[in-house]
Amino acid sequence: MGKMKYPVYESEAPGFLDVLQSYAEKILLSPAELAGRLDDAVVVDASDTKDFSELHIPGAFNIPVFWDYRSLEADSGLEFMRQVILGKMLACGIDGSRQIVFTEQLPSAGFGRSCRAFYMAEHAGFPLESMRVLNGGNFQWRQMGFPLAQGEAGSTAALDIPHNTGVDRSRFLKMSEALAALDRGAKFLDVRNALEFLGVAAAPYVIREGNPPREVVLEPGRIPGAIGLPWTDVFERQGAGAGSFKSRSELRDLFRSAGLSPGDEIVVYCFKGARSSAVLLSLHLAGFDSAKMYFAGWNEWSRGESLPKERGMPGQDQLAGSFAKDILNEV
Repeated sequence: MGKMKYPVYESEAPGFLDVLQSYAEKILLSPAELAGRLDDAVVVDASDTKDFSELHIPGAFNIPVFWDYRSLEADSGLEFMRQVILGKMLACGIDGSRQIVFTEQLPSAGFGRSCRAFYMAEHAGFPLESMRVLNGGNFQWRQMGFPLAQGEAGSTAALDIPHNTGVDRSRFLKMSEALAALDRGAKFLDVRNALEFLGVAAAPYVIREGNPPREVVLEPGRIPGAIGLPWTDVFERQGAGAGSFKSRSELRDLFRSAGLSPGDEIVVYCFKGARSSAVLLSLHLAGFDSAKMYFAGWNEWSRGESLPKERGMPGQDQLAGSFAKDILNEV
């Protein structure tokens, strides 16, 4: 593969990593912290409409497009997505002037859609310093005894004049940028499930597209050389903190055991950018500040006939986290 020019990202502007490093410890907000500032914060729930109507934090806005949206169309897809997300947020009266807290029912069971919303909003231009993710989602909010609401979300009239939402600091890579990173030898982290990573299945669900909708069969596989680490490894699985992110030290140990160092060029991907958002957030929490994500993921890569793909049993150095035990024990 020929060398490609490495594009310059807004997120690589001088001083940006310093901002990210100082912010890393503040990304997550506990239910108790949110309860103390609920009157001053804007809660955005990325759950689907049905789940939201059955259970949500009082006053929350429901924006399910954060979960539903899939970016394709190679390099033009991210710009179109930026406009869609900015429009949805502004239509709810959310302009970045108040703290925004993203949530869902339970991140470890909902494919990390609140984390996806966080990074999509950042891509749309909302300032990093004004956004948080509720650790443990609505599940932990309920576990701690805070009030819940039912029914549809309230509505807020669309803003007549778009507000300045800050500098775009997206950590999303376009297809051409992902290819360039692969050519440079960046470390790709595949956080899908075992069947997807081994190339047995392309996705955990059936994809239907078009009008009328038709089933789309995608080619299974992985990006060559990718390290497999299941996205659920970043969450506490039991106890009082179930569904919350592991501690920073535990996450740091997890990623180092995968052969990653904070100075590495790391690119995370999954199928459509939800599970990988949870892991990207975990990388940032653990001090891997320059990590980025190939947002369109396997949903886009699998469709490229000329793009390199790998299938079958990977090398032992490509198995990390629980994969290092589970997959090796099965062969």
